[in-house]
Amino acid sequence: MDVAYIDAPPTLDSFVYAIARDQDWYHQMAIEETETRIQHLRKTDEMSWIPIYEQAGAVALRQMQEIWRLVFAAKPTEWKYEGERRLLVQSPQSDTAPILRPYPREAIKEVILGERMVDHYRVQILALMKKRYPEVPVRTARRAKGVYTLVID
Repeated sequence: MDVAYIDAPPTLDSFVYAIARDQDWYHQMAIEETETRIQHLRKTDEMSWIPIYEQAGAVALRQMQEIWRLVFAAKPTEWKYEGERRLLVQSPQSDTAPILRPYPREAIKEVILGERMVDHYRVQILALMKKRYPEVPVRTARRAKGVYTLVID
């Protein structure tokens, strides 16, 4: 997901999200029920409804994705030079442990760790990088003292 670079903090409406989520669910159920009627009751005249349900569900999903983007991937405009992308992953984990995912070697150009990362996780990531991606530089981002900027070692 591309990061949204904005001039002011996002304003979100949880009611809009709830309606979009309901509409996405409703249209998925409508598709399943229509497909069942077509298959078991031979209601082939109802096939024309499926693209309508798909389109309406897609509109709801786009609304939810834009809300996700503003919640999980919005930064002040000053950071736009980064061109950051974020990968959002649903997980059953309820802790703060990192989720380690394999990536092709050519996909990883550099890894930048945050200065406040828990030491235990830092050790895990450094060991993993040394073992699987030894040629990839691993650096640490730290806040500069007295100015609003980062220093990357």
